[in-house]
Amino acid sequence: GDHVHPLPPGQALCIKRSGAWTLDQILVPLPLKQCSFERIYFSRGNDAGVYREREELGRLLLPPLLKLLGENSLSLANTVLSFIPNTSELAFLGLAKQAQDHLDCQKADIFKALKANNGNAPKLSDAQLQELLTAKVRTEKVVHKDAKIRTFIQEDSSREHLTMHAYDVHYGTVRRGQD
Repeated sequence: GDHVHPLPPGQALCIKRSGAWTLDQILVPLPLKQCSFERIYFSRGNDAGVYREREELGRLLLPPLLKLLGENSLSLANTVLSFIPNTSELAFLGLAKQAQDHLDCQKADIFKALKANNGNAPKLSDAQLQELLTAKVRTEKVVHKDAKIRTFIQEDSSREHLTMHAYDVHYGTVRRGQD
């Protein structure tokens, strides 16, 4: 069973040398106000609810991404999705799944329009048909981190310098001038 529980607001877990413990009220309890960072970042990695929350956070990123692409006359086809830091991987997967669902809906709409226009529909070449059928959201691990370097648990004054040396690019994953 699951024996890990949060402490109630205003209480502390006091453990004696003997191993005996008590839960003591040390502050007047205030309403519980957790930020998403606390809930998502510091949770156990195998928590199914946190997994779904992280994935949903990624799915929610698609509308602003599509808006940004549209405002800059860019396409999802030439967009490479990736993630930094490693703790954002589940949100990245949610974004990638939502983007692929969006792309699949666009493909379905094109086929429906072709079907509805019947004889009046523009003809697709074999190459155009193949491009349409194989269109996928591009995902790459564009950047990797030196696993020996901890950037989150670092004092503010040195975090930026450390972060600059902790990450490196996987060259060739992004097409210059295209993506």
